Amino acid sequence: MPIGIPAPEFVINLGAKIIGTEPELILNSSYVIPKILMDSGFKFRFGEIDKALADLLK
Repeated sequence: MPIGIPAPEFVINLGAKIIGTEPELILNSSYVIPKILMDSGFKFRFGEIDKALADLLK
């Protein structure tokens, strides 16, 4: 389920400058799988976003 956090344009542009990328790359969605970590047996503390967010909000 895609989620979005509203941000003013200048914040996006500033963030892109700080991390050295284009604003479009920040705004476009990417589905990324940490294959090497998973293949090596790494276990994430929070494997799902809802569990990570719940931990942050408690």
